[in-house]
Amino acid sequence: MADEPQTHFSSVGPLDGPVLIDGHPGIVPIFDSPTCQGLPIGTAHSMGLVTENHALVQIFRLKIQGQWMKALWVCDRRVFVRLSARKEIF
Repeated sequence: MADEPQTHFSSVGPLDGPVLIDGHPGIVPIFDSPTCQGLPIGTAHSMGLVTENHALVQIFRLKIQGQWMKALWVCDRRVFVRLSARKEIF
């Protein structure tokens, strides 16, 4: 598995919260800058759902430059955040 990224960005998803169940397809591109220009450096694969504030939020597994990243991730405001780092998840 690859080293953990510091910050990775998505070109899709809401600007005011996490990607919900009905928000986007199962695979989304990952970029290394918030402008999301150029070629993606990887992909985020939908792995399921968690409940947050009475909504179903997609969780992702990231594949960066051909290597799977550790842990599960949420795409919140177009930024990937470790699921375990989100205090709101219950």
